Amino acid sequence: MQFVKTFRNSAAGIAIALLLFFALNLVSNETLQRYRFDLTQNNAYTLSQGARSIVSGLNDSITLNLFVSSSGLQEFPAVRLYANRVEDFLREFERLSNGRITVNVIDPEPFSEQEDVAVGYGLDALPGKDGHPTYLGLAGTNSVDNLEVIAFFYPEREQLLEYDVTRLIYKLDDRQTRKVGVITSLPIQGGRLVPGSSGQMAPWNIFVQLSEIFDLQILSATQDELPADLDALILIHPTGYSDDLLYAIDQHALTGKGLLAVTDPYSEVMAAILENVPQAESAIRSSDLNRITQHWGVSADIENIVGDLPVAARVLEGDGSSEQTVDYPVWMNVQPQQLSGDDVTTAGLGNLIFATAGALIVEPREGLTAEPLIWSSRSAKLYETVEVAKLSRVRDLLNNYREQGNQYPLAVRIHGNSDSAFPEKSETAADSSDPIDSDSVQRHIDSGPINAVIIADTDFLHDRFWIRTERILGRPVDYAEASNGEFFHAVIDNLTGGSDLVSVTSRGSAFRPFDKITEIRQAAEKEYLEQENRLLADLERVNALLVDYGKTQSESSGDVILTEEQKNQIRHMRDSQLKIRKNLREVRRSLNNEIEKVQRAVAWINLLAVPGFIAVIGVVMITIGARYRQNKLARAISDSVKAQ
Repeated sequence: MQFVKTFRNSAAGIAIALLLFFALNLVSNETLQRYRFDLTQNNAYTLSQGARSIVSGLNDSITLNLFVSSSGLQEFPAVRLYANRVEDFLREFERLSNGRITVNVIDPEPFSEQEDVAVGYGLDALPGKDGHPTYLGLAGTNSVDNLEVIAFFYPEREQLLEYDVTRLIYKLDDRQTRKVGVITSLPIQGGRLVPGSSGQMAPWNIFVQLSEIFDLQILSATQDELPADLDALILIHPTGYSDDLLYAIDQHALTGKGLLAVTDPYSEVMAAILENVPQAESAIRSSDLNRITQHWGVSADIENIVGDLPVAARVLEGDGSSEQTVDYPVWMNVQPQQLSGDDVTTAGLGNLIFATAGALIVEPREGLTAEPLIWSSRSAKLYETVEVAKLSRVRDLLNNYREQGNQYPLAVRIHGNSDSAFPEKSETAADSSDPIDSDSVQRHIDSGPINAVIIADTDFLHDRFWIRTERILGRPVDYAEASNGEFFHAVIDNLTGGSDLVSVTSRGSAFRPFDKITEIRQAAEKEYLEQENRLLADLERVNALLVDYGKTQSESSGDVILTEEQKNQIRHMRDSQLKIRKNLREVRRSLNNEIEKVQRAVAWINLLAVPGFIAVIGVVMITIGARYRQNKLARAISDSVKAQ
């Protein structure tokens, strides 16, 4: 009977606990939605400060219509879960907008009027098993019926969810577009690769993104003056500028308006374009703005390229029959710890990919501050630009790699006050006897505030180094594999005087390298590389002997009878060739085994560490609980005995 009573009490307790649990959930869903705790590493469920600033300062009323096929998404569990995340994000925008944003969730059932509206907006759909389309898209409108659309929310673009929605809202808002001048010698707009050629290049993603946000003014490198109403000026691969244009750039900078100079000791994009143009000068593969920036204490080293083995990108080398993945030190997968955490343009970014970037040399100037935004590791070394340009084998860079113990700035922000880099222009203006018409002639500026950023690589802007494109539902969908675009966009937004989109675009990539595996792999490769190089040298020597012998035979009459000694020598050389090839395969196999051994160990640690840790905690808690209960029981028995 005691057992039955205990069971009934336990069952009643469990029932009451379940009822309280469900009641608490209902109440919390209704009253506590605004109170949230985001414990993810990158605050993935919290709107950034830039997004908050945009939605709280909207000038126009915006309606966001989210089309979600509730029944159709049952076939796509991953997309269905993502749809909930999208709606949560939109509700957060609505909550922070002070009534300026209205979110409507619409279920476009097959053959309904809502489906006709979705089709009219141009939304994409997944094909369901019954042939019915499944929608997960967004159509936004403002008070004057301007329309912006996200055709489909692809889960693969989840890291860019906040950016995509914020950009849509930003474009619908009634605000003045900032005007940005661009002077570039690279085909960022697309078009023909070289004059007269038939090859076509698509517009770079970076150009497309900027043109959606800013009023881009594409300027010519041959002009002598700049528009006075620019909010910022971008110079990409500046080459061959006249003194008059350089002076105009100097005067623009002294007004305090933003200036971004993207230079390069060796532009791989330009080198590829000019590969079949033998008359092209090698100088246009490199660029700098040292005539001006050196006056501010920052100059670009175009004679050398930065190599950084710890963050080297992995590339394939070799012919089609024997390709091997090796580290390429001059292509750097720059990690977050190499970015300034104090600057709004780099704080919170993920990895960046730079290709044959240069080093920036910083020298103190009174009244000016040069702050590195991006830098190499202390294991970096400088390669001569000529050496990299003529490179035939990647392993040659590895053979010559010696750490130099220096950190090289790859991007620098300059701010403070400076005088003009063209003081002679001031003297010319002072000596001029002609009266100055202030309405038609810009006066010379002797000094002023500088707001500039210098980046020592142009290739990081090209799609090849940070964008992967796939076709889904017949449309190309771009995935960012690095934060290159976010960084560039953040710099422009900051230099134009706005910082709204900076923190939105700085969520970065989810790339998290296994640093320890990389370190162990590179140490193993260094050890085996010496053996491999010796074997390759022996193999080349034997091959050369065989080739020389073949030439000797072809030059002879052909009736020469080989002696037994000559036959033995040829047989010995061929045996050596086979033996060397076998040893070479063994060396490469040993290297791969070492790397795989480390990767397996790390995988097992990742698989078992957390469960093991939880299991240990559980055992400890159970043991402590058991001892506590035993002690409590012992005390109860002792008290009972004493009472008797």
